[in-house]
Amino acid sequence: MGIKELREKFHDQDKNFSSHFHSTDQNGVKKPSWGKIIIAWLITIIAMSIIVGSISSAIFYEPETNLYLNSVDATIGANETDYVISGNTDINSTVHLSSNELNLNNVSVDVDPNGNFKYKINIPQNVTEVNIAVSSIVTGKLENSTNVYIDRPTTYLSLDNINFTDNDTYLTVSGKTDPNANITILSSDLNIENIRLIADNNGLFKYQLSIPNDKNDFEIKAESQVLGKKIGIDSLSIVRILTPEPEPTVETNTSTYASDNSDTSAGGEVIITKYGEKYHNQVHGNMKHIEYVSLSYAKQHYDPCKICY
Repeated sequence: MGIKELREKFHDQDKNFSSHFHSTDQNGVKKPSWGKIIIAWLITIIAMSIIVGSISSAIFYEPETNLYLNSVDATIGANETDYVISGNTDINSTVHLSSNELNLNNVSVDVDPNGNFKYKINIPQNVTEVNIAVSSIVTGKLENSTNVYIDRPTTYLSLDNINFTDNDTYLTVSGKTDPNANITILSSDLNIENIRLIADNNGLFKYQLSIPNDKNDFEIKAESQVLGKKIGIDSLSIVRILTPEPEPTVETNTSTYASDNSDTSAGGEVIITKYGEKYHNQVHGNMKHIEYVSLSYAKQHYDPCKICY
């Protein structure tokens, strides 16, 4: 293809490209198509923004420090006091430990050439829960941090059920816990605070409480603790079992004298008063003062007259 042909080809392509952004009026005069031109510029600006943003991110982005811990949650025994925190991070990084419970404040930990680190901490037996913040910093990278939670087991505690009736003025709080554990008994309903006792070698315990007669519904709580363990808690809601009251009986009003028309049949009731007893002593001889016996029995043994009953 000669120079002339190439020139004509590129001229035709330029002519086609130009036609996208120009329109020809009825006189054959080309005029710019502003709508298409504005859209083309907007597309160009957006594309440039994306390119510039990608370049800026690549230049100014700080990657996060690598930090891996072998364990982030742990449970230690009641008698354990040592725990080792270990993991891996970036080479030449700085690792720091902080803990309010253990009074650790940005303690620096050495990192070996492979990025490994470990640090042994001492946890007193009276500390049952520990949170440790672990952070890793490398120059030119964002800090990475995580937390380690260390927990001790809870003291076992179980209270026995109590059967409490209306005739009871005492009850016995008993149960089972860890051997030789310290027990605390409390009850806001009974105004009981901090009654302390110690479980035996088998973990058994009991304590007798005096209960006022007007206390029919109350709660008793017990706490158990062994050095190096969290407090175990159990409670009982106690309701006094009341015996139903008997139905009221209608009492008959008996007089000391019976009229001549009174019933003298067997099975009736008679009262021989002190006065009647004195009269009988005079008329019928000696007799004892008796109450509420059948009339037939009185006639048989004491021969009472109508005046006496």
